[in-house]
Amino acid sequence: MQDLIARLEAAEGPSRELDLDIAEAVMDVLTGEQHRPDLLKALRDFQQREKRLPYDDISMYWLPHWTESMDATLKLLPKGDNGKRLCIVLEMYADGKANACVVLRTENIWSKEQATPALALLIAILKVHYLPTRDRV
Repeated sequence: MQDLIARLEAAEGPSRELDLDIAEAVMDVLTGEQHRPDLLKALRDFQQREKRLPYDDISMYWLPHWTESMDATLKLLPKGDNGKRLCIVLEMYADGKANACVVLRTENIWSKEQATPALALLIAILKVHYLPTRDRV
């Protein structure tokens, strides 16, 4: 997960390839129509064979736009998180860049300044829910 977060922090904007990497990293926690390991495998196989992702394949419609959409990113927050309360702070700048912070109890987990608000929020959420406490910096 740390490698994926590092690649997200280096991203200059939305990326379907990164969306696919995120799906692979969080597939075990996805539920309902998002939990589709069969489509994930089909996309990975196509990517390895063709050295690109398909543009009009039905499986691409399944893949959430996590690097582009804050709505999609918010769905990565676990449901029924044992009463944990969190606060999300999003700082947006005139140039379109943003920072995000997830406040969980007494811990503040910030993203670095990112190219888009969706990337900033995505990184902060992934750090909170998928990294051990010691690696959240």
